[in-house]
Amino acid sequence: MDLDSLRNRFAGSHVEFEKRGKDLAVVRLRNAYGAVSVALNGAHVLDYCGPDGEPILWLSEKANLENSKPIRGGVPICWPWFGPHGNDSKKPAHGLARFSQWDLIRVSEGADDGMLSAEFSLKDSEQTRELWPFSFELSYQVRLLSGALDLELTTRNSGDQTFQLSEALHTYFGLRSIHSAAVEGLSGVDYLDQLSAMERKSQSGKVLFDREVDRIYLDVPAKIWVEGSATGKRIEIESRGSQSAVVWNPWIEKSKRMPDFGDEEYLEMLCVETANAGPHALVVHPGESHVLGTTIRAAS
Repeated sequence: MDLDSLRNRFAGSHVEFEKRGKDLAVVRLRNAYGAVSVALNGAHVLDYCGPDGEPILWLSEKANLENSKPIRGGVPICWPWFGPHGNDSKKPAHGLARFSQWDLIRVSEGADDGMLSAEFSLKDSEQTRELWPFSFELSYQVRLLSGALDLELTTRNSGDQTFQLSEALHTYFGLRSIHSAAVEGLSGVDYLDQLSAMERKSQSGKVLFDREVDRIYLDVPAKIWVEGSATGKRIEIESRGSQSAVVWNPWIEKSKRMPDFGDEEYLEMLCVETANAGPHALVVHPGESHVLGTTIRAAS
């Protein structure tokens, strides 16, 4: 659907449409609670700010803002596998959802609480079945709430075959500096170190950063926090339908190897991802659904 068609169908006082980069169609929701922008490519949340206008998410200056390519930053949707494909290295990392064209199917505003939301949909097609041979329906709700951004991904098995999947809402947070950042709430939680052949370790105290970090935390609590955000506020991440949390910063050498990532940008970003990854992959039977959600709040 082109921008004019989107405007004719959905535009209103709190909903705008624009093109970014080469050819990205973007819907922007804005109300008294803040603003959020979502590209139809990947149903990718590009940015989010509260009522003070300060950005909470991070987007690389080198991000590929064009259709059919993954976007570095914001909130990519990793689905139906997290990381490299389990047995085919030629398939794209993190699955197919993040570079597929989603449909915007609904924009709504709460009459009483002022909530503003957009719903996006992706269904299996000839193209998706070349990568993953199952029938599915995905629904993605992006909601602006008072003091929060809420994201909810629903997977429905619409076919007659059981499938297994892993997934993540791969959220990039902006920082003042990685050197003063920390993740709180994971002390005592075991994790798989993806930089040490998935060795299982246990977190002691806050997660701090003085080197590359790439970890899948297991059986995580519902709430964890990011300290040292670019806004100066403590960020609360409340998850549901999630057993894993991924914490990632590429540090110096990996930053230089990524073409869509600036050499020094590792200093200003941190990924803390709501996920079902590693041993927490899901099994979804025909007709069943699973909901993965995260609510992001900035507090003083």
